[in-house]
Amino acid sequence: MADSYLITCKNAYLSGVYPFNPDFTNTNYYRRIRNVSSQIELKDFIGYLMEYQYYINLWTSYFILEDFKPNIDQKLKGMNDELSIVDDCIETVERYASGFEKAAQIDSCKIWLDKIKSHYAIG
Repeated sequence: MADSYLITCKNAYLSGVYPFNPDFTNTNYYRRIRNVSSQIELKDFIGYLMEYQYYINLWTSYFILEDFKPNIDQKLKGMNDELSIVDDCIETVERYASGFEKAAQIDSCKIWLDKIKSHYAIG
């Protein structure tokens, strides 16, 4: 199952399907990544935050915040016991967003981040 997630993220990347691209949620890659990620427990899934190739940590951050919706106080056990999963995921998305070049991708990311921050009451 682990390779399936990594390979699907890699194939999406190589096909130009990136988080926050226009209509990225309507792609087969998105559906496959979401399907595979839904079969992994959060405690195991957070390990993918350490994968930097092919937007794997960006996809992982997205799905953790979008689907798993961890408690704001949950920590990255075994990775960084002082940092919350939510804070790490938001920082990851913001770091990538600063390098996005397409206006539609930037706008989509900003709207999504605003929604996520509102959910967690982060100013």
